[in-house]
Amino acid sequence: VGVFDGPGENGGIVSQYVAEQLPLILERCAGNAIRAGDVERIVKSLQKTFVETDDKVKAGLERSVGLQFDGTTACFALLKGDSAIIAGLGDSRCVLGGSNGRFRAVTCDHTPASKAERLRIEACGGSVGSFPDEPPPEVTGKGRLFVAGQMFPR
Repeated sequence: VGVFDGPGENGGIVSQYVAEQLPLILERCAGNAIRAGDVERIVKSLQKTFVETDDKVKAGLERSVGLQFDGTTACFALLKGDSAIIAGLGDSRCVLGGSNGRFRAVTCDHTPASKAERLRIEACGGSVGSFPDEPPPEVTGKGRLFVAGQMFPR
């Protein structure tokens, strides 16, 4: 089960592409671990799946769509019996509800304004900011990812 939300002019194309490709890549990277129920291997395989999916998006869409301002978030669950492994990237949040009427978030948002994510972005050579006509991340609680020293993403 998965949800992919593509912001930007071509975000719908990107999210549809990921929705089609990610299950195929997941099967190749994690299929054996999923069938064996090996949670540790599944988690490692999910990380590899996300990286390979990103590479596939770049290779498949960058020339035709342009990805400078477009992308997708991902939030999905692998269900097996009465267990679930939930993974997410970006700011799509998975919330589980119980029969008692209580709900709780089971993923955290990866947003450029969060301290941990901002440190990760900066360690990778990026920066967090806003366009000149927008309030700064400290005001909005959000933020945009930019190439360090530039006013454009990636």
